[in-house]
Amino acid sequence: SRRARDHLDHIPRLVEKYKQAVLAAAFRGNWLGTSAPLVSLGSVCDVRSGFAFASTDFLSSGPVPVVRIGDISDGVVHFSEGSRYLPEEFLRSARQFVIRNGDILVALSGATTGKSGTYTQDRPALLNQRVARLRLDDPNDRTLVAYFVQSVRDEVLGASYGGAQPNISPQKLAAFQLRWPEPSQRIVLAKQISSAMRWIDRLASETTSARRLIDRLDQSVLAKAFRGELVPQDSEDEPASVLLDRIRAERGAAPKAKRGRKGMRSSL
Repeated sequence: SRRARDHLDHIPRLVEKYKQAVLAAAFRGNWLGTSAPLVSLGSVCDVRSGFAFASTDFLSSGPVPVVRIGDISDGVVHFSEGSRYLPEEFLRSARQFVIRNGDILVALSGATTGKSGTYTQDRPALLNQRVARLRLDDPNDRTLVAYFVQSVRDEVLGASYGGAQPNISPQKLAAFQLRWPEPSQRIVLAKQISSAMRWIDRLASETTSARRLIDRLDQSVLAKAFRGELVPQDSEDEPASVLLDRIRAERGAAPKAKRGRKGMRSSL
């Protein structure tokens, strides 16, 4: 079980490598060939950065969440206890920074530069200045661009500036190039990538289930061991309770050793 656990512990890293290999094959390998034209990211979707809202306007909870770089994780947007919110009137006064369901969001600064996620909530949100929004109307094209952004995260980070605090402008992000085939081919490609990703995610889920089963196996083995069920038992052996009673009785009957006092000198 220990060897199985060690092997299972390696699978999450292999899963991430496999996903990147799939994306590399899809966008930089032979899935598209060379017939599809190269276009800039900004030519196929609307790329916009957010606004530096005043910290005094933020609320700890409220109707309108503000998407910041820390809210982007694992390909989606998660709001947590540390998230920030704004009053509803900001949806009107800052409507050009409103995020809607299906928008692709990309972190533009910090250690998470290039990390992306899709906004999947129905309630509108607002865009922080350190996050870029990529908007497409067609669902298949949206899926394809979301996968493309994931595939070039290392390149985005490499194109950033600022050293310890990397940054990349939305204009530079929009300049990244990808092969953009005909609509029918884009549909097929998006389905192929999605199918491969679902298979990988299913493998990761089965790994998690296997890890739980191993933990249960260990507990079961230990329980059987202490019940004496792992090896054949001799019916003439006395029960453990009788052995413990005899040990206690022998200890109680044994004479107690006398304790001397060291270092005592006669006062005479």
